[in-house]
This record gives sequence, C-alpha cells and structure tokens, in this order.
Amino acid sequence: MQQQQAQQLDQRLSVLNRLIETAKEETRQDYRRRVDLSWVHHDSALEGIVYVPTELAAAMGGQAPTDPALVPIYDEIRQNKAAIDLVRDMASRKKLKIDLDTLKDLYECLAPDEVEGKKPPAYRKDMPLHRLYFHEIATPDKISYKLRQFMQWVNAVETRRTTHVARLAAKAHFQLLHIYPFPKHSGKLARLVMNLILLTGDYPPAVIHSTERQRYYDALKTSDNALASIVRDALVSSIESAVRFFELSAPPPEAPPPKKLIRTRHSSPPLKPTPNSPMPRPLGTRPLGVRPLAPRPVAAKPPRALVAKPSTTKTTATKAVATAAEKPVVAAKVTASKVTASKVTASKVTASKVTASKAPKAPASKPKASSTPASKALSKAPAAAKRASAKKPTKSAPVKKSASKSKSSAKAKGRR
Repeated sequence: MQQQQAQQLDQRLSVLNRLIETAKEETRQDYRRRVDLSWVHHDSALEGIVYVPTELAAAMGGQAPTDPALVPIYDEIRQNKAAIDLVRDMASRKKLKIDLDTLKDLYECLAPDEVEGKKPPAYRKDMPLHRLYFHEIATPDKISYKLRQFMQWVNAVETRRTTHVARLAAKAHFQLLHIYPFPKHSGKLARLVMNLILLTGDYPPAVIHSTERQRYYDALKTSDNALASIVRDALVSSIESAVRFFELSAPPPEAPPPKKLIRTRHSSPPLKPTPNSPMPRPLGTRPLGVRPLAPRPVAAKPPRALVAKPSTTKTTATKAVATAAEKPVVAAKVTASKVTASKVTASKVTASKVTASKAPKAPASKPKASSTPASKALSKAPAAAKRASAKKPTKSAPVKKSASKSKSSAKAKGRR
C-alpha cells in the first residue's frame, strides 16, 4: 500500500515538474510568493499564533509597520521568512548533509536574540511544564546524545536507499520533536528540517494546514506512522494545488492548423449473393437482350392566348341583360315552379291528343311583343305554362266515357 502511494506521488510530481519547466519566470515567482505566505501562516498557526494576511504581506514585502505595537509581529514574520529562504538555499546545494551546524543555522534565523555574539545556541536545560506540545520529550542531559544518533541515522546511505523521501522527512520530523533540543521554536525547526529533506528530493514543501492542529498533536503522541500519514496528506495537497495553479496560469494552447481534405476513391467490397437469391448486378448495367427505354417525349406547352380586354362601351343587348338581372329573385322562382308544372301536365296532354282535336280549342291570348330581345326571352317560359294550363278542359271526363263506350261496343260485336 505504501509503495503504491509513493508511485502515485511520483507520477503527480513529474507532472508538476513539467509544468514548472514550461512556466514563465513571473509565474514561478508568483507561485513561490504564495507558497511562502501559506507556509508562514499555517506553520505559525500550529504554534498558536495567527497572523492577518495584510500583516503577512506587508512584513514579507519589506514595508514598515504602521503601528509600533506591530514591530515584534513583523520581526517574527521576517525571521520565519529568513529561515525558509535558508532552507531553499540549502536544498539547492548538490550534496547536503544534515548536521548540528545545519540545525544551529536554522535556529539562529528563527531566534536571533538567543545567540549572543558568535557563540553557538545553547540546548534546553530544563523540562518545561507549560509548553505547546504534550508528547514525551528527552531530558536535558540526553539531548546531545540523541542528536548525534539522529544525525547518523539521517545521513546514512542505507536509510536514504531504503526509505522513501516523504517517509524519511516525516520520521525525521517525529524524532526531532521528541528530542526537543531548544527551549523555543523546536516545532518550527523540526518542520523546517522535514521540508529541507523534501526539497532535496525535488518535492514541494509539505505545509500542514492549521485545521489539522489537533490531529497533528495526537499523531505526535502516538507513533511516526500516524505523523507520516499527515505529512503525506499535506504533500498531496501541496502538489495538487501547485498543479492547479500552473494549469490555470498557462496560456491556452494554439489551435492546430486545419487539415486539408484529400478525396480518395475507396474500392467497395464485391457483392455476395444470399443462398436464395441470384447474384446482384452491378449498378448501371442491364441484362442481355433488354433494350434501354427510350426517353419519354416531353409535350410542348401551348402558348398562352392573348385575351382582349373588354371594351368599356355597352351595347343595347348588354344593357338589356343587365336590367333583366336586376329584377327580384322571387319572380325567377315563380316562373321555375310554373315550368315544372307544365312538364307534369305535358304527359297528360299527349294521352288526350286524339280526343282533344275534336273539341273546340280555346283562343289563346297572344303575349304582347316586348320592345327588347331580353324581355322576349324571359316571357317564353310563362307563355308555355299558360298553353299547358289552357289544355286542361273539363272535357277530359267525356273523353274517357267515349273510350269506354267504344270498348263496350266492340265486346258486343264479338259476342254476336
């Protein structure tokens, strides 16, 4: 499991190194400035000291404090920043050996007041009752001995060869905090040594977040494996944050040039017949003996006839038709009913033509001649109806009687 996690860390680290190499110098400086601000803020918060972001930016930017009460705060921030710069300088060296001089140089940056003149800093001489950390620490008489053992273990070739860089940094951090060599800033010193080992292995610094403070204290009271888990999480967070920062800061990639379309003729596979169907013919062919169909003749459209526009002058006939059309529709309905009545009586008239010829015809009144031809045409229908009604005499009954008498006389002659 630990080996798999180490491989994942190395893969993400290679991605980060690639992004750093391709980034601009301004982007790199901005990234380092942000890391230093976060480093100082969270590292001091683990000690119980919280700085305001404006104070951090002003103190690390070299600005003078606006209030005399802020002078010690600005001094602590700048001392912590000086220790971080020293760690980066040490990590840039080709061969680094962590020894007592390394620890003393870092401590001088963190607490310059403790060093009087050119004397080396003194180790802790008592067991403090009130301190920030609650794990067991070494007694003052064993500090020098345990520090020598620590230096031998860290610089051993076997240790560097068999232990991963992240786990080596976490164990070094754990052992230094259990030695607790100096009366002040021993926790910051242990975390600086941890990040020094990480930077020499081309890893970014592992900044333990201030929200992990209680978990961090509990891990120091249990074992180095618990602390190694916290360090690994902090390292993963640092790598992912750096990758995200460089990806967002990178310029957008240039669009590739449009590809030229090359048209090629692809040969289609031969058609295969199914078991119950004949071999299909290729497109554009016909069976033997079949003539191609003649093209259908297209009928020419006749030219459009020119329609002459009607003249505006009205003749007498058109005037008569217009006056006749203006008559009420009721008269036309009456004449239509009379025409239908004449058609019904026409059949009866044909049956009584023989007998009706003997009867005297009633004189028919002749219609007056109209002055216009349109009125003559309209007067024909009522005249025919009048003739048909005139041929309805009451003599139709005697006609039927004569017909019956002739039939009876014919029957009598037959009997005789």
